[in-house]
Amino acid sequence: MIYGLQITDREIIWTVNGQVIMRENNTLGNTKFFPAVSVFIPEGVKNGIGEIDIDWIRVYQA
Repeated sequence: MIYGLQITDREIIWTVNGQVIMRENNTLGNTKFFPAVSVFIPEGVKNGIGEIDIDWIRVYQA
């Protein structure tokens, strides 16, 4: 799967495999962002084992 996040002056667009999943108005202004990856195991899960494989992260500014 390929997850995408595009931030424009007007909106924030989330995609999965190129398909738009959600659009929201950009109320963040010119906030600086950085990539962060987290594996979340919900509270109450015993012996929760999680795995995530990341081939690459691409960050660019248009």
